[in-house]
Amino acid sequence: MSESGPGTVGLFNFIRRIGFPSTVELLSVFVTVIFLSLVLSLPEYGLGLQLVFGYALVTVALPTILGELITSTVILRDKVLTFRRLMGLEAVSWSATALILPISAVLHTFGMGTGWGSAIVFVLAISLPIRTLSFVSLTDGSISRRIFASLVVPLFVSVALIVSGATQMLATIIVLSLVSAASIAGVLRFVQAIDQEGTADLHVEIRIRRKARGRDDGDGGDSRHHWF
Repeated sequence: MSESGPGTVGLFNFIRRIGFPSTVELLSVFVTVIFLSLVLSLPEYGLGLQLVFGYALVTVALPTILGELITSTVILRDKVLTFRRLMGLEAVSWSATALILPISAVLHTFGMGTGWGSAIVFVLAISLPIRTLSFVSLTDGSISRRIFASLVVPLFVSVALIVSGATQMLATIIVLSLVSAASIAGVLRFVQAIDQEGTADLHVEIRIRRKARGRDDGDGGDSRHHWF
């Protein structure tokens, strides 16, 4: 994307410059959302608090933090999406757990719904569009690198859920693969449309300036003619 431009392009450039709270504050928000959501929900599945804290740490918190640390320092090394800003993205992406997990727990008490691991997978799935859009539109580098970076945390968390036995491997792979493909296709089309809009606006502005310059030159020529 271009560095400046009107409309949505300008909005993206504004987002690129937004500051976030400190890394410690963002980590605190993220960890609080995850642990509070699981502590309030997982006991309904017959899990003790010690096991709940263990699942929250091993299946969500650590894979997410490790994934974004690797993404920011190894994969991207970007000046915009630093580890601090990536943790801000995670705090937003995982905020849905505060709603989805309690609903899943209530459904479980009535014998409906699936396991809590499936609820986590659902949260990952609905966060994929914002993850893909953030990485594709706000960072530099090859498009394949940006798309891969957006999938690191979902991949790490999915592996942790599968290994811990919280969710089924085949169902997790199918759901996240389909949603990832749809998100990537939609975001690429969206960003391409924005670039085309910004380019068209730029061309219009250039033509207007050229016409204005031509009129100024014409007026200047008439003045010199009358002067002589």
